Amino acid sequence: MPPLPRWSLLSFRRLKLSEPQKILVVRQDRLGDALSTVPLLKALKAARPGAHITFMVAKPLAELFLGQPFLDEVITWTNDLWPLIKTLRRGRYDVLLMLHPSKLLAWAALFAGVRQKAGLGFRPYYVLTGFKHSHISQKDRILHETEYNFSVARSLFELPEEIEPPKIYLSENEKAEGRNILVSMNVNNPIAVLPANRGSSANWPPERWGELVRKLVEAKQEVLILGGPGEEDILKKVKGDTNVPMAGPELTLRRLAAILANCRKVAGSSTGTLHLAAAAGAKTVGLFCPAPASRPERWRPLGDGHVQLVPNEDFCKNCRPHAKCDLGGIGVGKVLSMLYKTLNKMERLK
Repeated sequence: MPPLPRWSLLSFRRLKLSEPQKILVVRQDRLGDALSTVPLLKALKAARPGAHITFMVAKPLAELFLGQPFLDEVITWTNDLWPLIKTLRRGRYDVLLMLHPSKLLAWAALFAGVRQKAGLGFRPYYVLTGFKHSHISQKDRILHETEYNFSVARSLFELPEEIEPPKIYLSENEKAEGRNILVSMNVNNPIAVLPANRGSSANWPPERWGELVRKLVEAKQEVLILGGPGEEDILKKVKGDTNVPMAGPELTLRRLAAILANCRKVAGSSTGTLHLAAAAGAKTVGLFCPAPASRPERWRPLGDGHVQLVPNEDFCKNCRPHAKCDLGGIGVGKVLSMLYKTLNKMERLK
């Protein structure tokens, strides 16, 4: 094991604008979590235009962030200590912002010689590895995930108070390709339904999503069912005996984003694909559990035009705080009414 750097326990200071910086931001968990980092990455680039900003993200998500104007480099997360140390040493980073606490990353950053380090909240290993912890007050309101990300960066940088909604930039060619894929499935501007979420949060069962699809078809709406790899069986159950096209498992994330950007509306539970739809520019109707870990106040897509639905209080009163139920307190009729209401509003604005 290499010796601890002499400056492992250091005093922290805010970085000056004139200082050249290589900044590494790490968010190594799921799609929705990674997308919640986009406002911070944009704010850092605006505040430090001369800095070289690198985003470390889970390998399956890396291609989504390639070519984004607020990033200079995208690298992938590894869950092994020595390869992680080598990656950090090779990058010669001045600053590391750890948005999802990781003991592995904290020790890797120490042994790699990263001098300025900040992490979310407080962990005992922060003291030993030289991480500054973020302070954020929750007295007056429930905080959004993007605000937690900003709290880490603000421990080292001066950043604006306003947080912009996440936005993924797609080229005109990519958007056109998304339109062409839709046309190949005999739809043009459909309502997209996202029936699966890999168990990351509460969700309707496939049967209820299938009922929503049938009612949309009966109302003469264009519908598209979308999902990811391994979710094919769920998509087939939702499709049932309708002629609604299915897509997603075979698509790259950027192509999926391009398709979502061309959808009239997107309905789904609190899942990464719902956040991808919002980041691509689609308007969403999201189904959320009001439990503290998954409530919409923390996880809703930011920006105008998005709707969040939660079960009524009676349905939730006997629920355990972290239970992942079937969201039976949200009826199909309620989702339909929100879809039609927002669609009518969009038509009036045209």
